[in-house]
Amino acid sequence: MGEPVVIFAGTTGENDIVDPVRLKINFETGIAELAEAVNVLIDQTGLPYRRPGQTLVSAGDYHSIFCDGGDCFVILETVDYSTIYRLNADKTLTAIQPGLAKGKRYGWLQVGSKTYWSNGVEKGVIVNGVSLSWAAQTYAGPPTSRNFEGPPAGTHLALFGSSICVVNGPIVRISEPLGYGLFDRARSRVRFSSDVKLYKPVTAGVFASDSKYTYFLEGSNPNDLARRKILDCPAHEYSEATGYIEGEEFGLDGAGPCAVWSCDKGLCIGTSTGQLLVATEDKKIYPKGTVGASLIHGKFIINAVHEAQQCCVTNLVGMAPSRFTNFNFNSFANFNGSQFAAGPTGLYEVCTGEKDAGLNINAHITTGSTDFGVQNSKRLRHLYLGVNTSAKIRIIITVDKRIARTIDVSPSRIGTQRIRVSVGRDTKGRYWSFRVENVNGGALSLYSMGVLPIVLHSGRDY
Repeated sequence: MGEPVVIFAGTTGENDIVDPVRLKINFETGIAELAEAVNVLIDQTGLPYRRPGQTLVSAGDYHSIFCDGGDCFVILETVDYSTIYRLNADKTLTAIQPGLAKGKRYGWLQVGSKTYWSNGVEKGVIVNGVSLSWAAQTYAGPPTSRNFEGPPAGTHLALFGSSICVVNGPIVRISEPLGYGLFDRARSRVRFSSDVKLYKPVTAGVFASDSKYTYFLEGSNPNDLARRKILDCPAHEYSEATGYIEGEEFGLDGAGPCAVWSCDKGLCIGTSTGQLLVATEDKKIYPKGTVGASLIHGKFIINAVHEAQQCCVTNLVGMAPSRFTNFNFNSFANFNGSQFAAGPTGLYEVCTGEKDAGLNINAHITTGSTDFGVQNSKRLRHLYLGVNTSAKIRIIITVDKRIARTIDVSPSRIGTQRIRVSVGRDTKGRYWSFRVENVNGGALSLYSMGVLPIVLHSGRDY
C-alpha cells in the first residue's frame, strides 16, 4: 500500500500573499506554510492550536486602556462625558476622574509613581489613585531670558531621556529635563509636516510617524535629533505596544530593547539602534487602517486594526503569523499578570478561558494546494491526522480549487490521537488542499497530516 506522504508536521505561519499552489512545503520535514490560520496561535515548534478566549469584566463603551508597571487605567464613555477608571487587582473598577470630554483617545505616560494623561484637550496626573492637575512649575534655574509655560494638552505622551514629550498635532513639545511642568514653546519642539501618529523612544533616538511617513530621529538630545525617513507608510496611530521586546530573545542580534507597532505593511519592529524590520511584509497582507493597538503576549505580538476589525498575530520565534476574529479591541494592557482589552462592547480579560464571553471560538487551518510532488492526477485512499481535540472536527477537501468533500469526524476520545479518514474513490485531481476546523468551538491542535495517494497514470483512471 505504501507509506503516507507527510504534508504537514509544523508551520511557519499563514501566507496570504502568494497563490496557495506556491506555498512552501518541505516533504522531508513536513514544515509548511498555511493558506489560512484563523483563531490559532503558532508555538515556537510550529504547532498551531486554537487560541484562548476572553472574559467580560465590565460591559460598556471602553477605550484607551493603559498600564506600564503601575496602576491600570481605562476610559469609559457615557452619554454625557467620559470617565477615567482604575482597574483594581480584583477586577473591580474605581472612578478616578469623571466629567471629561467625550470621544477623545488618551495618551498616557508612567513616570515613577505618577501616571500622566492627556486627551488632546485636557490633561492631568494621577498619584496614588487621586487625579491632580498637571500644572506649570516655577522655574528655579540660572537666570534666563527663556519663557516657560505649563504643559500643553496632547494626543501622545513619551519620556525621552529626562524630558516628557507631548504630541500636539504636527508638533512635539518637549519639557525641560526633569521639569515636567516647564515647556519652552518657542525653542523646545520638533515639527513634522502633518499630524504625528507615533512617537516611541528607544536607546538611540525616537521612532516617529506623521500622517505620511515613518522616521527615525537619531540622537540623545530631544531638541536636536537627526531625522531620516525609514518607511513610505505611516504607523497605525496608537498601535505602539506599551513596553519593549528583547530582540536577542528572537534572533535579532544586537537589537536590544525593541519597539513594536503596526502599519499597513505589517508588524513593525524598531531596534534600539534605529533599524526597522517589517517582520510580516513577505507573508501577510495587513488590514488597511489608521488606528491600531498592540499587545505583547509572551512570544506573540497581537496587532488589532480598528477600522478593519481584524487582528493579526505573530510568534516572534520564526515570525509565524496567524489571525484572530472576534478580537475587535482598540487598546490592550498587561496588568497584574493578566492581559486586558478595551472595546466598544466592554472591558475584557483576554487570552484566557475556552470561550469568547460565552461564544464559541471557531478555528480553522488550511494547507496550501499541493500535488505531492507528482504532476499526474491522483486519488487519495486515506488522510491521516495527528490532533489534540476535545470534540468533533470537520475536514474540507478542495481539489483543483473546487470543494470536493466535507467530512465530519468524531474522535473516539479526548486528547492527542491519530485519526485515519477515508477519502473515497469518487474524488480525483492534481492539486489538493485540506481545511481542518473545530466544530462547536472545541479545542484543536494540529500536529501532523499525511495522505496516501494513488497516482493515475496516462490512459488509466482507477
